Amino acid sequence: MNKRGNEKVNWFVLGESSYKLLITIVFYAGLVAILGYSYLFMQTVSMVSPVVTYMDNGAFTQRGNTFLAIIAGIAFFLVVSVVWKLVCEFILLIFEALRAYISSKKHETFRETYNNKF
Repeated sequence: MNKRGNEKVNWFVLGESSYKLLITIVFYAGLVAILGYSYLFMQTVSMVSPVVTYMDNGAFTQRGNTFLAIIAGIAFFLVVSVVWKLVCEFILLIFEALRAYISSKKHETFRETYNNKF
C-alpha cells in the first residue's frame, strides 16, 4: 500500500515513487550488504589473530579468536552503519534542496507568465 491510499506503487514505471521511499529502500538494502561485509570482516579477524594453545610435548594447536572477531564485527557494523546513514541523509538533503529549488522556479515562472498576460 502507498501513503496516498489504496494505490499500489508500480515499480516498473519511473517517476511514480517518492524519492524518500526510494532512499529508504536503498538504506535498508545497504544495511543488509553491511551485515554481510561485517560477517566477512569477522572471519578475517578470526583468521588473522589466532589463539595458540601449547601442549606439554611442545606441540601447539591454533584456532580463531572468536571473541575478538565478534567484537570487531559488531564494531564494524555499527561504524559503517552510521556512515551509511549519514550518506543517505545527505542524499535526502540534496533531493529536498532540488525539490525546493524546482518548486520556487515554477512559482517564479508562473508569476512572470501571469504578470505578462495582464
